[in-house]
Amino acid sequence: MEEDLKKIGKNFDVIEDNIEKAKNNIEIFLEDLPKLILDPVLNEHIDTLRLRFYQMVQTNNSLIDTFLQRLKETEDKLAKMEASYGDLFLKHQKEQQTIAQFEEEVTKLVAQTDEQSKYCTELGATAFSLLWTTSKYPQNLNCWLTDRQDKVAKAISIANTTFSSYIETFSPNYPPLKNDITEFAMSVLGLIANLTSIGEGRQFLLKLSDGRDLINQLIQAIPSLVGEIGQSVVQLILLILYNVSLNREGLAYLLELKVYENVVKFFDDCFPQEVREKALRIIQSLTYELLNYRVLESLVKTLPMGKLSDLAAGTDNLAVIAQSIVININNSRAAGDTCSYVSSSDRTTVTILFYEVYVDVRVEENTIFEKAGGILYSTGIAG
Repeated sequence: MEEDLKKIGKNFDVIEDNIEKAKNNIEIFLEDLPKLILDPVLNEHIDTLRLRFYQMVQTNNSLIDTFLQRLKETEDKLAKMEASYGDLFLKHQKEQQTIAQFEEEVTKLVAQTDEQSKYCTELGATAFSLLWTTSKYPQNLNCWLTDRQDKVAKAISIANTTFSSYIETFSPNYPPLKNDITEFAMSVLGLIANLTSIGEGRQFLLKLSDGRDLINQLIQAIPSLVGEIGQSVVQLILLILYNVSLNREGLAYLLELKVYENVVKFFDDCFPQEVREKALRIIQSLTYELLNYRVLESLVKTLPMGKLSDLAAGTDNLAVIAQSIVININNSRAAGDTCSYVSSSDRTTVTILFYEVYVDVRVEENTIFEKAGGILYSTGIAG
């Protein structure tokens, strides 16, 4: 529209210029009229002047018509713009009203979601707390694993999802123990701890992708579990990991994940006695007849051998376990030394063969260990 106005202004300039030229020509003509009145070419000049004047009038009329046309077009555009603005304004008002309604609905949905989440958390905490208590009886676990495997698998899946969400959402500032959220997380771990206290439960957990994923998550979460709440969760985790280590596949999986790297920190005196004992039990289980040379050396490099020696020099239960670990390591190394005549390239093959024999024996679970002196144990815990 601004460009049209500029063009109209230029047209007015042309009109004014033409009028000024016509005025000058008329003045010149009037001055020369007395001289030209008898001039034979007067008629020719008059015709020329008339023609130019006619052309000027035509040009001015054309410019005026163009101006009027442009003006009309501009007015039409303005009218359309005003109408469009009015439509847009009404549309904007409707959209604002719609947005306000959506915001109100979202607020309601958020409130409903919070209520449903709270209800689900309370329901989960209550249900799994009951399951945790019920699962302390082996006969119940055997019944579930015989007749309700699909439900047990679903419970493991829920445990995996619940624990993952709990760590991702609250780490490292966990809700208090009396909170439904923490109670829910503790209950699902308690159920898994009891499930893995029997051989069938360990095997069932390990054959599920959710079960293996849960074990991996438990190991990875250990460093973030600090404070009183974290240590309460850690005790259940350590119990689960120990139980899993009593299974052939479970032991191999834990060694593959290098569980010992996250467990050895619990040897320190700053941790409660029961936490330290469970951590030592795991290492005790991992080192029992461990004849895979590379895994053994990796584990030994990770262990705080000085601290382990200090513990072994004591007189309490920790000393007994620490002594057993040292004996296990020495026995494993001695067993490896008996194969020293084998070339280094064959050592892996030989130790793997030993390892296969070892795990085939372990599959019989803690009966073998009780006969070996009752050093190892598998246990569940009631909620």
